[in-house]
Amino acid sequence: MVPDAGGTWPLLGHLHLLGGPLPAHFVLAQMADKYSPIFTSRLGLCSAVVVITWELAKDCLTTSDWAFATWPKSVSTEIMTYNYAMVGFNPYSPYWRHVRKILTLKLLSNQQIGLLRLVRESKVSSIRDLNEEYQSKNINYSSTSAPMTGGALLVDMKKWFTDISVNIMLRTIFGRRLNNHGEADKEREVSRKYMKLIRRFVVADGLQLLRWLDLGGHGKDMFRGAQPDGATVVGRAQGSEELEHW
Repeated sequence: MVPDAGGTWPLLGHLHLLGGPLPAHFVLAQMADKYSPIFTSRLGLCSAVVVITWELAKDCLTTSDWAFATWPKSVSTEIMTYNYAMVGFNPYSPYWRHVRKILTLKLLSNQQIGLLRLVRESKVSSIRDLNEEYQSKNINYSSTSAPMTGGALLVDMKKWFTDISVNIMLRTIFGRRLNNHGEADKEREVSRKYMKLIRRFVVADGLQLLRWLDLGGHGKDMFRGAQPDGATVVGRAQGSEELEHW
């Protein structure tokens, strides 16, 4: 039997803990240290099994993968994935099996992965370019003396990794990349907002009776975030016709 974590409140369960100043994964880690590497947490009227160690996670995702194939439903995933149309959040069903088969045979096949080799190599090249920029800016090479370091090269790594992730996605799907700072800033903001909203845990996830209230207005934000930007969609479609090779 999976042990139940203590500290629940009537109706709310552990929602009062998850709604505090600490991130949810910090709170769950503290609960695991106190109770067990695997325990049951109450999210309002719903129950959830929490696993902490990689051994347990591996067992859930391999040996018992069919039992865990269906994601728990939430307000954010329902809205942001268009009623669970995205395969990563779709419940186990004939539709899920069909899309998974397409992904396995088309997108993730050895042939397709081989075709995307240049995309991966370009990311390695971007790291090399960053190092060369550092070298050219901060080190004065001399044929008669050792290199002398100058000032540091400041790099916003969060922005840099975000740009790489967005570029890989756009190159894989549309065959293009971000080619100017304005477009990059827009795509980065869209991706940041989407990831923030889809991870949002709202009170209605535990207390469905309160969904109609939309406490905090998160539901409205999710509906706006899930609506495609017409100009962005058209720009991507046009960009896929005029590929920018890099």
